[in-house]
Amino acid sequence: MVKYGDLDLQNEIRITTKVNHRASPFRQMDIQNVSRRQGSKILGSEFTNKTIGIEGVIIAPTASSLVGLIDDMHKYLALEEQQLQLDDNRAYVATCTKVQIDEAQYSRSYANFDLEFICTNPFAEGNLRSVGFNIPASTTSITRPVTISGTIYAEPVVTLRTASGAGNSGITSVKVQHYETGNYVTVSGIFSLGSIDTVINHDDNLVTLSGTNKDFVGAFSRFPVGVNNLVVTLGGVNTYGATMYLTYNPRYLA
Repeated sequence: MVKYGDLDLQNEIRITTKVNHRASPFRQMDIQNVSRRQGSKILGSEFTNKTIGIEGVIIAPTASSLVGLIDDMHKYLALEEQQLQLDDNRAYVATCTKVQIDEAQYSRSYANFDLEFICTNPFAEGNLRSVGFNIPASTTSITRPVTISGTIYAEPVVTLRTASGAGNSGITSVKVQHYETGNYVTVSGIFSLGSIDTVINHDDNLVTLSGTNKDFVGAFSRFPVGVNNLVVTLGGVNTYGATMYLTYNPRYLA
């Protein structure tokens, strides 16, 4: 499968012969020399972007239809930030930065194409995954293991759903902590029954309470691949119980 948005690059007309995407994305390192001794230390590092190359051929049914097929490719490739699907279970968000099409002089129904894409989000992302667990009534703190898939950390969305009903749930604050790093986010407010009250988005660094942006205390976390422990602490009185959901897209370096 090779597809950019609605443009199929692997069919009987457009045949992809080479895809260069298995290398890791570019990693920007912040390195500082150490005073009075040899060597240096890493202050930070981030994957910044990824370049993907795709080569192939266009085989038109007739010579007169080749130009139309080339125009059609240009139309779709001009669109920005489309889903670039290279595997069945993962995709990039990419923008095409180079389109080179060479017509064969010996056959006007045949042309080679050479494409280059830039991915500002350097990771391929898989299908959405979700883990949920109940927080029984009268329970104020609970720890649950969560297994993260992929080849690089995830930044999940953690959502608290209060019990069904009407009125106040009795909960006055929610603290969600990533046990391994110690990082936590705490949000306080009125937590009504029967609604999705708290959404802690570790990817967008955003917290909402009943759909409204909310101030919070703490720092967001990155969840490494493997088992992570999620600690949820409820302030006030948890009279009716609640449910916690963690959703994320597995990320892949290639």
